[in-house]
Amino acid sequence: MFLNQNQMKMKLMFTLTIVFTMVFGGIYPAFSNSNEITGDTLIRVAVKVNDTILQDSLYLLNSTAGTQVEVKHFMQLIGGSFYPFSHIFHQDGMMVQYGRFISFSRLNFTEGFVNLKMVPTEPPVSTWLIGTEHVYFAPLAFLGLATGGTVSYDAIGGILDITVPPPMEFGSIFPAARDVATALQDSGYIVQQGEITQESLIDFCLAGYTPNANGNNVGVPYLGMQLPPPPGMDSLLAIPLTYNVNSDEAVVLIGKTPPECKYYSYRSYLENRLYNFPPSTTRTKINASLGDMTSLYRMRPDLPLDSMFGRKIALIMAGDSLVANRVKHTILASTPEIAPEDIYFDIIPSAGMFIFGTGPMADWLNFAHRISLVTDTAAERIYINNPPLEILRITPMEAQPQALFALRSFLPRTCGTNEYTLLSDVELMEEGIDNMYHTDYEMIWLKPSPWVIEGFGAIQQGMDALGDNHDALYITTSEFQFRENDMVLVYGVDHTLTGKSVYNNVTIYDSKYMAGYGGITNTMMEKSARQFVADTIIADQLYAYLFSRHPVPGNPYVYIVPSDTNGTMEGINVNDTAEMGFRLYVNTITKIGPDPMEVILDQAVLLRPFNSGIDENSNGNRYPDMKVYPNPVTYKATLEFSVTDWSDISLTVYNSSGQQTGTTLRIDHVKGIVRQELRLSGSMPSGIYYIQGVVTGKEKSINQTMNARMLWLGGTGQ
Repeated sequence: MFLNQNQMKMKLMFTLTIVFTMVFGGIYPAFSNSNEITGDTLIRVAVKVNDTILQDSLYLLNSTAGTQVEVKHFMQLIGGSFYPFSHIFHQDGMMVQYGRFISFSRLNFTEGFVNLKMVPTEPPVSTWLIGTEHVYFAPLAFLGLATGGTVSYDAIGGILDITVPPPMEFGSIFPAARDVATALQDSGYIVQQGEITQESLIDFCLAGYTPNANGNNVGVPYLGMQLPPPPGMDSLLAIPLTYNVNSDEAVVLIGKTPPECKYYSYRSYLENRLYNFPPSTTRTKINASLGDMTSLYRMRPDLPLDSMFGRKIALIMAGDSLVANRVKHTILASTPEIAPEDIYFDIIPSAGMFIFGTGPMADWLNFAHRISLVTDTAAERIYINNPPLEILRITPMEAQPQALFALRSFLPRTCGTNEYTLLSDVELMEEGIDNMYHTDYEMIWLKPSPWVIEGFGAIQQGMDALGDNHDALYITTSEFQFRENDMVLVYGVDHTLTGKSVYNNVTIYDSKYMAGYGGITNTMMEKSARQFVADTIIADQLYAYLFSRHPVPGNPYVYIVPSDTNGTMEGINVNDTAEMGFRLYVNTITKIGPDPMEVILDQAVLLRPFNSGIDENSNGNRYPDMKVYPNPVTYKATLEFSVTDWSDISLTVYNSSGQQTGTTLRIDHVKGIVRQELRLSGSMPSGIYYIQGVVTGKEKSINQTMNARMLWLGGTGQ
């Protein structure tokens, strides 16, 4: 019996045709099964792998959306692995592994992930009931990417043509990993390959695999780890980016550290938990660190910092101290590549903070490798695109004595010094801010506060820690509605100059999904406070930067906030709820995140024009609303706006980087509804442009600004 799982309860009419295809003397039954409701057709086809016809066949599913092939048998034929997701937590889907390549997709999702890169799955992964077995089908293109090869179907010849390279084995990336894996196998362990590659927290959220983007640190690469299930398990509870471990297992990361950068670290996290009080049938996302990071500034305090880049290391993730030490000794005995001092323990604590095991009540782990502000961008691309790292999952063949690690407290943040001598300087800057903006803007201070609850506290309270890092201090503001002509001014102390951080940054976040869309780092803050403080010595210890939807003429310290025009989590739309986030990484004294009681918290003020009429729900609309039509624009556009008093108007076009395009257009002595034709150069690159109009009244003082966004498609003129 052949039934599409989505129509199992329907009455279906099937036509079964049996044909026989002879290939090199072998006879293969080619079943053809049509679903008259959906138009899907299930057939059996011959298989060719790397130009060799196999004495085997595969089910192929044809539909109007595309062609899919049965996954489990496909992976077996090429020497790979297939693991369906169990139905316990409604995470229906599948994982495939070919060498170190790990890929996954949920059922009926239009995106899956290959080596943690989002790829389309069209048609989506599906299952059919064939006999008594639920058979998974995946699109040919997805399986081609998942194996690093190609998969195509020759409909005329009735052959599925598969071309795959040899699977990447232990040592293919970091040669010493082969010797370590062999030695561990000889010592009584089963060793499985895992994978570590760059991940996008926004892509996981966009594709529907996670509920939020974890307050991502914009512009900072994250590397995530994927693991197959332990030996004896033929299915997963969820995507392989989250995984279970038994207390007698270990996971080893072996390879090289990143190139020169401001920061890097490694840590395991408790991803989610099934809390049993009060009883629950759903898991709670926690994403809480399980201790301090293994990080650049504390790994080898006996060595100069510049020797820690491109250094050969091993990191052993384990809950059992005996297993961790046995693995360490095996590494040292099997390769001279790694020094004893360069082998680190990533401790998974017991004592109720983590529940080991592979059953439904066990906790799920994930892993994060962070890299921030790499000095050489070319070296960064090489490291990120091909990390010189390998992952080994280690499971004992037989039971061994155990001694679980004791729970270790987080390192203290306090160092005994603070920034409070700069409070009066910050207040001086606030006077300058008030003097500049209070006449034309409602100034709404956005209350700052520590952002995330850290590791062990989040686990106890069942709260989302958003992937906390004890090497950083996180500060956030109260939420605000980000309107068309709003601006947010962030300001405070440049903490790198006080030694409270090695780097700090500011990001604007969409509050709904905790997704960050760009911002600034301390390298961009230099001299930015001089616009508010005349004394340059004082000003240069501080910073002040605008976040705006539009360029601000004459002000180079403006970050242009993108919009999410296509609904693909690329920005913050008008009237969306947003918040600002601040990060301070690594106190130079303690080598840990700074203490919030020893820093002057970064601040933010929302600047909202008094006469803003962009919000359609507001009253007293006196702000000139500028319209552009047609929009998108291919040659010329008409600008329309209204001014209540006789005024002079200047109109300027800016590109998305805030650079002026063309000359400013001036319109003198107008009143009422104004329509102005705007002709654009065909040589302008297509993209988003901003039109800013400045309205000067009879007193010759600038008292109103109007803005519009325009999509320029390019044109040749007439």
